[in-house]
Amino acid sequence: MISNLLFYLVGYSLPVGLMGMMWKANARRWTRLAQTYRAVDPGICIRKRTMQTVILVAGDIGWNSYKGIVTVGVTREGILLKVMPLFSIFHPPLLIPHADCHIEPRRWYLIGKNGSVHTAWCQ
Repeated sequence: MISNLLFYLVGYSLPVGLMGMMWKANARRWTRLAQTYRAVDPGICIRKRTMQTVILVAGDIGWNSYKGIVTVGVTREGILLKVMPLFSIFHPPLLIPHADCHIEPRRWYLIGKNGSVHTAWCQ
């Protein structure tokens, strides 16, 4: 009885633990941005769009793509990025001040208008 319980406990906790570690490692770029741009009191959004795709690229190899799970808002203080509640573990809301970002149009052959936001943090 106890051996079965221990077997199931280890058997289920190992994959769940590995998935949690992978999820945390995958959120490293968002976490680095949150160290500087965590939104404490984002204020009221002047305009926002839900279910947007955000791709984070940093100086290291690779990128993180958040396809359709980010809300992008514009406040008086800056650009607000929030991940949907179901996926927001390890992803606090970000508020990037207007003074710290530079936006330029980008053609990625996707449907709709695209832009690239460069922050003072990544330059």
